[in-house]
Amino acid sequence: MKEQGKVKWFDSSAGLGFIERQSGEELFVHQSDVEGNGKRNLREGERVEFEIWDGLRGPQAARVAAVEPDSEALEVVISLRFDASDFAARR
Repeated sequence: MKEQGKVKWFDSSAGLGFIERQSGEELFVHQSDVEGNGKRNLREGERVEFEIWDGLRGPQAARVAAVEPDSEALEVVISLRFDASDFAARR
């Protein structure tokens, strides 16, 4: 069963980090468990969907994939970028 959470931190050079579940519990994540092609990386604060597997040292995140931002959040970001560029053009 898939869960959602957010990336607490991820060190791309070491290829590991932690994801915070909605319950607040933290899960270890290794880059080999991040879905995608090429270099698999996660950004701090990024919303992700994942499964939980029993690892050697306890539960860990697996089959981790970024969750598309909701349209309302995306609209706010686009609006802020437009306003900032408009302001810079008027200076």
